[in-house]
Amino acid sequence: MSDTQETRTLFGTYEDHPFDDLSLDNLLITNPSSSFYFKASGEAMSPYIMDGDLLLIDRSILVTDNSIAIIQWEGEFLCRQLCKNQSDGTWIIKALKGKSFKCSDSNLVTFGKVKAVVRQCLF
Repeated sequence: MSDTQETRTLFGTYEDHPFDDLSLDNLLITNPSSSFYFKASGEAMSPYIMDGDLLLIDRSILVTDNSIAIIQWEGEFLCRQLCKNQSDGTWIIKALKGKSFKCSDSNLVTFGKVKAVVRQCLF
C-alpha cells in the first residue's frame, strides 16, 4: 500500500485503529485464571442483561456496592445487582424484574463480578 492510499474499514481508517488482531479476550480479560463465561438465562436483569447474553465474570474483582455479580442462592447461580444497605449493613439483592431480598454478609456467596456483557444482535 502506498503512503497516499489508505485502507477504509468499518470503523474508519486502519491508521486510526492499528490492531493486528482484534480479540475480545485480549481487550477484556486481565486475569485469565479468574475469568469465566456464563450464559444468561431469564429476564430478571432485563434490559441490561437479556436471555442468551454471554457474561464475562471476573472473580479477582471485588464485589462492591451497586455491582452486578453472579451469586449462589439456594443452590442456584443468579445474576443480580448487589446494593449495600447503609442503615444495617445487609445486602439488598435486586432483580430489575422480579422481587428483591435482603441478605447478610455471612449468607452472601458471590462467584464473581460481571465485567462485560456480549449480546448477539440478529437483524
